[in-house]
Amino acid sequence: MRPLAPVVALVLLNACMRSHATEHIAPVPGDKFKTIATIAGGTSRNDLRMSGMVRQQLHDSGIAVVRRSGRWDDEKEAVGAVCKEGDVNGVLFIWYDRLELNDCDSGKLAYTIDGTTSGGLPDLVNRLVRYLRGRAAPTESADIQIKR
Repeated sequence: MRPLAPVVALVLLNACMRSHATEHIAPVPGDKFKTIATIAGGTSRNDLRMSGMVRQQLHDSGIAVVRRSGRWDDEKEAVGAVCKEGDVNGVLFIWYDRLELNDCDSGKLAYTIDGTTSGGLPDLVNRLVRYLRGRAAPTESADIQIKR
């Protein structure tokens, strides 16, 4: 029985390290967002760099994006200020493990995805792109949980 111990440990470790992402989609159709403003979730250089990479990936996927920078007390204030300018439909906050898209019309959260996946932040962006194109959420992995 002893030779099985390393195999069992490896299986348990693999189960713990599996990719996991949680999506939440509000009753706001993704294809309503014509132009999205992107904002880094933090102020470090890495946060700003990640925001730029996400913006580029969205642009390369055919999504109209604009950069917004500024200092706000909280996300709600940022959404209000950015949406007030009138040239965007949504505001996307970007962290290394989470994306949050806010709807300018309602001022509420329209889509969020958080977690870790083997594809990292680019995988989270790909899932956001599917939502923005009005496609169903992916179901390739049993670890993906969709809440409505």
